[in-house]
Amino acid sequence: MIMSLHVVVGASGPSGVKLAKHLQGAGQSVRTVSRSQSVPGLDLPHISADATVESELLKACEGASVIYHCVGLKYSFESWSEGFPKTISNSITAAERNGATLVLADNLYCYDPEKVIEAKTVTTELPYAASDFNGKYKKSFLRAQLCHMLEDAEKSGRCRTAIVRASDFYGPGVLNSHLGSSFFSKLAKGKSASVVVRKDTLHSVTHVDDFAKALAIAGMNEEAWGKAWHVPNAPPAKFEDFPKLAGVENGGTSEMPGFLKSVVSLFMPVLREVKEMSYMFDTDFVVESNFAEAFPEFGHPVSLETGLKDTLQWFKDTQV
Repeated sequence: MIMSLHVVVGASGPSGVKLAKHLQGAGQSVRTVSRSQSVPGLDLPHISADATVESELLKACEGASVIYHCVGLKYSFESWSEGFPKTISNSITAAERNGATLVLADNLYCYDPEKVIEAKTVTTELPYAASDFNGKYKKSFLRAQLCHMLEDAEKSGRCRTAIVRASDFYGPGVLNSHLGSSFFSKLAKGKSASVVVRKDTLHSVTHVDDFAKALAIAGMNEEAWGKAWHVPNAPPAKFEDFPKLAGVENGGTSEMPGFLKSVVSLFMPVLREVKEMSYMFDTDFVVESNFAEAFPEFGHPVSLETGLKDTLQWFKDTQV
């Protein structure tokens, strides 16, 4: 296990906050980096920096042995295509300058969508999206290119890397997700939860604590470097079953009809963005992971019953 300075870039988001806490709990020296002046809930050294600006990120990462890219941007292809190539490139340069390992907090968009649909079980063996399919899967192709950037940096000897991929994640503090505020805020008020995807297909979801734990383990163990990993998840379930699993016996899940999505998307750009990834929900989407086998210290993922109940309670307490 590596005992050194761990720098969490993008530490103000839920995964970054949880990751910093896991690292601190493991006795590591931790520094947080984000655009904000501080990270609420953390008592750690912090540097305010914009990860899209190379000079700022290089200064913020000085002395790092492990750098975690947990940067979150507005959910739009325009924001992603403009921002992420810069943040990834700058993070690679920072890792190279410091002789550090770069760990990427990633999602599952990078895989070839048509292969995902065929396979139904998502493994790290699936091929990356090799094109944007004439604009149909722009985000998948972009995420694949970002992963190639890390892998090329590893192969060329610029820095060591590890990629840790989560499915749609949820948990206390997670707002921008299919299992975020749009789902739990209504459930917390005694109303039916709302989703803009199919509610009757099996879907693997990742608890934010499991995501953070896997990231921390990957950063602290050389055996994880040079590879891509999937975060272990509880057994998949259907969105329509999540309210009951959260302890709401009479709770329901309402699915926005397709025709209404088309109309509402004219006024809500995020719906247009979500539509591109609907292939992940139109059929069963089951994520396979061997991470816990490789790293027994991970233990077991948070059960859906525990995770959903805790998340619902958080939304009730905070009234978000």
